[in-house]
Amino acid sequence: MSFEWIGFLKLAEGLYCTPDSPGPQEAAFRSAVSRAYYAALHCAADFAYREGFRPSEFKSIHEQTPTYFRDCKPQNKTRQQIATQLNRLRGRRVKAGYDDVLEKPATQADAAIETAKSVLGNLESLAGPPSSNR
Repeated sequence: MSFEWIGFLKLAEGLYCTPDSPGPQEAAFRSAVSRAYYAALHCAADFAYREGFRPSEFKSIHEQTPTYFRDCKPQNKTRQQIATQLNRLRGRRVKAGYDDVLEKPATQADAAIETAKSVLGNLESLAGPPSSNR
């Protein structure tokens, strides 16, 4: 059974809502940023795979997925927005994972979660209404 990447977003929300529970608080917020990013990245990559995207083994999925949405046909505002959102989320994830000082970690976590939710909503809008199997 394959992993459902949206689970990372649920974890991010849990870390954000109760950062003292797993604690320490800043570590929880930084982890929430990371999990939100990976939820959005993998959901977007899965969507792209279903459209025929085949990543190169020589470049990272972190680069190729936003590029796919930016450059694929048909180009539209939603695809461009997904590419931009993924790149912003990646930037937040890098800062949360590597910077010794992270300004306003709770704000960073909240923004990452909201951006990831927006990516998922945009993917849903590209997919269109669910088909009926009746």
